[in-house]
Amino acid sequence: MMRKTLGRFAVVTAAMALGLGSVVTTATARPATPACGSALNTIDDIAAQAQQAISYRDKGNAAVGLTDAAQLSYAAPCFTEELQDLLRGAASRFNDAAGTLYYDNWDDAYASAAAGRGLIWQAQDANH
Repeated sequence: MMRKTLGRFAVVTAAMALGLGSVVTTATARPATPACGSALNTIDDIAAQAQQAISYRDKGNAAVGLTDAAQLSYAAPCFTEELQDLLRGAASRFNDAAGTLYYDNWDDAYASAAAGRGLIWQAQDANH
């Protein structure tokens, strides 16, 4: 019993030293972070450029922008479950948009990109 308690203490202490306290103890949610807000702004900017490329029928730039927005959505340093859910949803929409470009389905690509941006906007609101 003592070994198990000391083991948990060591894990919690190591996690706290690394700044991972909310990962170990889920009772405390992390507050809004500047890094998360910055990442959300960057994702929205890239997605907006991709949407503009879609409207100009520029498949190459649209696909690159949508792929970048999706990858950044997965990697954003936003740690609450709500933000992570919104970001995963946005990444999925951006990937859907990129996939529809393969078939030159411009309207659906634009709509999927807009849906992804809508989820990013919700995440920006939730991050405040």
